[in-house]
Amino acid sequence: KGLYDFPGGKIKVCETINSAIQREVKEEIGTTVKIGQPFYVADWRPAPQGETIQIIGIFFLCTIQSDEITLSSDHDEFRWETPKAALKLPLIKENAEAVEALIKLGL
Repeated sequence: KGLYDFPGGKIKVCETINSAIQREVKEEIGTTVKIGQPFYVADWRPAPQGETIQIIGIFFLCTIQSDEITLSSDHDEFRWETPKAALKLPLIKENAEAVEALIKLGL
């Protein structure tokens, strides 16, 4: 709560990465994207309810296909920012690392 995040989530069994990205983007912000290249991969190990899990995050460059945004009930705000401006926001740690990688790549 109180942190900015990117659309994303779990890949379902037998689902492709591209299908999962499209589904998550549609569920979370109500639009579609053109999926580009991955630019950052990281893993982290949170412990929800005291049980450690491993998350592998693959961050992709995407281009939005529509200006219409419909946020899911999980979110209360969205913002479009340049990577440098995004680093000034309270980002989830792993997202901040991905944005820093994006800046280093000059994208």
